[in-house]
Amino acid sequence: MKTIYFYIASFLLLLSLDTLGRPNPFADTNKVKKGVVQIRCKMNNTRVAAKDSVLIIFDRWNRTDPGTVYKIFYWDRDGQIILPPIPVGKYYVTLQCLGRHRDRFETTIRIHHKKERTLMVRPEDGEIFSQASGPIPASPVDFSNLAIFRK
Repeated sequence: MKTIYFYIASFLLLLSLDTLGRPNPFADTNKVKKGVVQIRCKMNNTRVAAKDSVLIIFDRWNRTDPGTVYKIFYWDRDGQIILPPIPVGKYYVTLQCLGRHRDRFETTIRIHHKKERTLMVRPEDGEIFSQASGPIPASPVDFSNLAIFRK
């Protein structure tokens, strides 16, 4: 019985000695480095920008990590969006405006450690549709020129 305990203890000692020279994967030195991205909207009226929402998609350049950020954000009063920290690397960025403006912006961006990147966006002027804002012209239908197609 003593020999079994001796073998188990020596095996555990050999395992602990084997891992002494290797770096600890849970140490703080192996944390993923991250950078900050700020998106600014250049509009004439920043109150309008505050009503808009933006779908932001970050995809890795080498396509290993799709959808690193896939979230809807809202502009603040200054027309800015500050994203949460994003891992360092090169990304495809897609911005899809979902409110009054329906623009879509696609670009590539490289994020560096401890540096802030700023993306400038200038959407086209948009209008809110309502029935009172303008009539939709009705097109007359000519029933004599209708055709039926068969296969």
